[in-house]
Amino acid sequence: MDFNLINVAAAFLVADGKVLVAKRNDTGKWEFPGGKMNEDEKTEAALTREISEELGITVKPIEEMGSVEYHDGADIYIIMFIVSTCDNIGGIKLSAHSEYKFCSYNELFDLDLAEPDKNFIIDYEEEIKKKIS
Repeated sequence: MDFNLINVAAAFLVADGKVLVAKRNDTGKWEFPGGKMNEDEKTEAALTREISEELGITVKPIEEMGSVEYHDGADIYIIMFIVSTCDNIGGIKLSAHSEYKFCSYNELFDLDLAEPDKNFIIDYEEEIKKKIS
């Protein structure tokens, strides 16, 4: 069986010791916002574009934190999580999401997270706890 390989960039956007998560309109799942990379697009460029489209803010990618692989049956997704900052965090305007919030590490487990995001917070617990409370 042939699978499509889809690369995704997701923001690990930290502010005041917490990380931004957003609830998707289509699935109702919480996620670290981001999206699919266009062909030949660099990870940082994709992340900046996607966050601008989805949240209406400009992020500054800082460093890659880690990645997870996710299979949905038809496709294989490689999701790269990138630590980012933002100067205009108060200017968020939702389009693909119904709400957003900033969470501590433990608060993330209270949310109905998308499967890849759930795998990320478990697999990268030590790295995440260095960035947020």
